[in-house]
Amino acid sequence: MFKIIPLALLLIAACLTAVVILRKIPQLSLIDIESLPKPKGEEVKKRILLERLKRRLEQARKYWKMFSSLFEGLARSCQSAWERLKSMERQFKIKDAGKTKILIDEAEQKVDSSPEESEKIYLEIVAADPKNVEAYEGLAQIYQEKKEQAAEEEILRFLLKLNPGNYVKYAFRLAEIKFADKDFDEATDLASKIVRQGAAELRYLDFLIEAAIMSKQRKIGWSALRLLQKMNPENAKIGEFEERLRDVV
Repeated sequence: MFKIIPLALLLIAACLTAVVILRKIPQLSLIDIESLPKPKGEEVKKRILLERLKRRLEQARKYWKMFSSLFEGLARSCQSAWERLKSMERQFKIKDAGKTKILIDEAEQKVDSSPEESEKIYLEIVAADPKNVEAYEGLAQIYQEKKEQAAEEEILRFLLKLNPGNYVKYAFRLAEIKFADKDFDEATDLASKIVRQGAAELRYLDFLIEAAIMSKQRKIGWSALRLLQKMNPENAKIGEFEERLRDVV
């Protein structure tokens, strides 16, 4: 009899379990299978694939950067080689006086549109022909327009020695530079030499008097003013210059 009791209890438990399961079946049918979390194995696989993709993209970026730098360097090298070839061609042309003139004309035409290219041509000309006055004058013009006064001054001083026959032109421009730099003593000295060479034009006398006043060189200023009075006694600035010269101490 005691053996029957455990068996009976077991059967009762089985029946109760069956009842519970039968009651839950309708609820299980309502569950959205798609909403259930996916197995962890798929998440791990997806993460691994994403990591691989990121690594490949990073490698591709590095390769692109490397090849981009390589192509840029190659382009610069080609440009440099092309410039050297053009320079060699010009150097060859410079040996012919007639072709040098063509290069001078080419540089003059490019002064406004491409001053850097014009400067390069002039420099190549003087490198092959160190006494080419036109090329130096072209360089001085470029530096004047670019307001590179130190470079312009250097060229002008060289031209004073190379081409003294055109002293007045170079010296006056140099005097203007020194005046702008407030070096009134040298500006006065240069203008005095211009006038002594016989270039007693009104603009030179006017400049000399102004420079002499600023440098406090009364004697030179009065001498230039007397010349101005002889050349143009009706000049409206004579009275002003007289007053300012009297105030010079």
